Amino acid sequence: MTLGTTLTSLEQAQILRRLVLAGEEDLGALYRFKHSLTQDAAYRSLPRRQRQQVHQRVAECYETLFAGRLDEHAAVLAYHYGEAGDQQKL
Repeated sequence: MTLGTTLTSLEQAQILRRLVLAGEEDLGALYRFKHSLTQDAAYRSLPRRQRQQVHQRVAECYETLFAGRLDEHAAVLAYHYGEAGDQQKL
């Protein structure tokens, strides 16, 4: 099963919602859990080290996607680098 197929299945099951952000159409498909409890359960099921790795990857993606506008995303970057335990980036 490919990532695209999995995302489509989760969207059809109403677990995820596909988002389109105004002015950010070039980012491609973005998804959000439909219910925060589902998101919390999925997040808490990950071992701590894996959660840190996810936060690190999210922060790095933000730095790449918004390279020219990091000031606008400083709070999000600080949160994810903090959760990743990356003290050098804080």
